[in-house]
Amino acid sequence: MLTNMRESIKNSKVIKFVLLIFICAPFAFFGINSYFSGGANAFAIKVNDEEISVRAFDEEVNAQRNRLRQAFGGTIPQGFASEDMLKQQAIETLVVGQVMNDVIDEQNIRVSDVALAKAITETPVFQVDGKFDKARYEAQLRSAGFTVESFEQQFRRDVAMQDFRGSVAASNFVLDSEATRVNVLNSQVRNATVVRLSLEDELAETEVTVEEISAYFEENKARYMHPERVKIAYLELDSATLQDILEPSEDELRTYFDENKSNYVVAEERSASHILISIDGDTDEAAALAKAQELKQQLDEGGDFAALAQANSDDPGSASNGGSLGFFAKGAMVPEFEEAVFSMAAGDISEPVKSDFGYHIIRLDEIKPETGKSFDEVRDEIAALLKQQRADEAFYERSETLANLSFENPDSLVPAAEEMGLEIQESDWIDANTSEGIGADARILQAALNEDVRVEGNNSPVIELAPTHIVVLRTLDYNEPREKTLEEVSEQIADLLKNQKAREALIARADELRGNFVSGPLADDLPQGATLIEAKDYKRGETDPDPAIAATLFSLPRPATEEALSSGVASSGNGDQLVIWLNEVKEGEAEADDASLLSAQQAGAVEYNALVRSLRSKARVEINDAILSPAE
Repeated sequence: MLTNMRESIKNSKVIKFVLLIFICAPFAFFGINSYFSGGANAFAIKVNDEEISVRAFDEEVNAQRNRLRQAFGGTIPQGFASEDMLKQQAIETLVVGQVMNDVIDEQNIRVSDVALAKAITETPVFQVDGKFDKARYEAQLRSAGFTVESFEQQFRRDVAMQDFRGSVAASNFVLDSEATRVNVLNSQVRNATVVRLSLEDELAETEVTVEEISAYFEENKARYMHPERVKIAYLELDSATLQDILEPSEDELRTYFDENKSNYVVAEERSASHILISIDGDTDEAAALAKAQELKQQLDEGGDFAALAQANSDDPGSASNGGSLGFFAKGAMVPEFEEAVFSMAAGDISEPVKSDFGYHIIRLDEIKPETGKSFDEVRDEIAALLKQQRADEAFYERSETLANLSFENPDSLVPAAEEMGLEIQESDWIDANTSEGIGADARILQAALNEDVRVEGNNSPVIELAPTHIVVLRTLDYNEPREKTLEEVSEQIADLLKNQKAREALIARADELRGNFVSGPLADDLPQGATLIEAKDYKRGETDPDPAIAATLFSLPRPATEEALSSGVASSGNGDQLVIWLNEVKEGEAEADDASLLSAQQAGAVEYNALVRSLRSKARVEINDAILSPAE
């Protein structure tokens, strides 16, 4: 299967796109850097002498940001994720990924062709209706910038990574005593007193000089570079723009309304009761009619319909309910019965009505008139729906044409533009910081910087920005990274130096405060700007009032004496320093319920994470400090 897939697209053009995020998701923590590596940029991180490029780092920062954006429904809350935090997360992800790649190589862990084929065919993004689809597989790889060979190489490594993790986790077992001890520790409570020192207050008191800014710039010019940038020409196909030329006629709108009336109108319903005198082998038609006429006469003379139905009706389903059939719309009853019911007024009692079942005496009990919207009320809604449907159909036809024409004429967009009636548009400069226009989508820049597009001068493959929105582009102009001037970055450097000074000063103040109050803080003796958080009990993982408190608190040793409490310092997410004094440890209790005990699978995961941390701590890591400077 793998050979066939290679052969089928062995002549595909190479695209420098990252693999779609839902393909990468299962391996987002380990091995993700392999999907973003490439380019000839200076290294951002060096792990055990293996370099990770600046471009790979930038891509991972964007991936971290996109994951947060998705987690919060599209918009990251203000202040939730600073640029520094995103960069630190990206560094750690890339470092751990490279460390684990080294382990895979050292352990000589390999994935067979059969196992790889199974993993690929079971990947949902390559499936249609739950089954592997070769055409979809090829299309996804082309749009993601992979040849079959390059994708299989990377995917094979990630499958190996998952196998390694699974083998470590599966080899674990847990004794009952261990599980009980874990539960005791998990339910432990610790009482602590905390003092918060505000970074914001420290920043207000911190100043930097012009000389400091200038000196820093001279020493770190290489950190301050304008990113590489491009200008592009492109053709854009969007189903939204096709809607304007696909206006349906009034007859088409009316026909759609009539054919789909049930979507807009609730038809009239009627509630009726009946007395059925059936015709069968034991009762001839004349006798049945005579009985029905006799009952009708009794009703005309004031007889009780429900009582007569219970006593005489041959319909067991309704007789016990006084003959009531409830509400029904047209089409629910036999034609003769329905015709009678929908020609009556509420309260009327019919003459005997013959059907295949026998003779019915019908009383119309209630009428629910038709409800819903008229054609005029839903006309615009139907028009929008039809335009969207037609635009989508036209889009899929035209997208295939655009892909073919741009591929068959790789050195120009003109043939495709002329044949399809599209306008060749041109962008302004686009770089990694572009936030508006066509260049705001990172996939545009990635495609424009691709060697096949930028250097060889070919059209890009089709770039799917949305399910019904695609672009094909050419690179018109290119600038390599270039130095910024002091004037451009002086404010940025000032903020950096000010932040560094304030953080260093705040850490020193926190250490001093911790040393001054060995047995716990005294509210009256706290320095200006310090805020006391009164003593309270904390559970593991508690986030109130700050998640950094519990994280540090549960790493402290038990207090030696009341006069010498255990203490520590933690950094809050916003840069504040938290000085923590552990007052008391309250032991937890083992849960009686087996479901609360540590499972072997959980223990395996813990052991695997411990292994990763151990390997990470032993790795030789060199970080290019330039990547940590705040983005302009």
